[in-house]
Amino acid sequence: MALNTNFNEIAFIRNGIVEVKGTTATEPGYQLVSRAFTVQQKDDNKCVHRLATKVIGWKASQPIREGELVPGPAVALGTETYYLERAIAGPSSYVTISWAQVITIKA
Repeated sequence: MALNTNFNEIAFIRNGIVEVKGTTATEPGYQLVSRAFTVQQKDDNKCVHRLATKVIGWKASQPIREGELVPGPAVALGTETYYLERAIAGPSSYVTISWAQVITIKA
């Protein structure tokens, strides 16, 4: 299995919306079922959760309340679930991956 996914190193806050982007590289036969992300910042559990768009070069935006996230370092956590249809023998299956990455939020 060769699934490689990541966030871009920079996320942006514009007009009360946080925008997160990333990329995913897969092999043929993997069909994306869902993708989600959470951005967490500081020790006081400020976080935003959002389902991301289902495309290879993906991005997602989420409205945030004032002060919910601020410019600076953050940790982004992501999950993706894929459906894998077996072409030869064996049952079809689902594969879920998760990853965490340090990002920087900019205004």
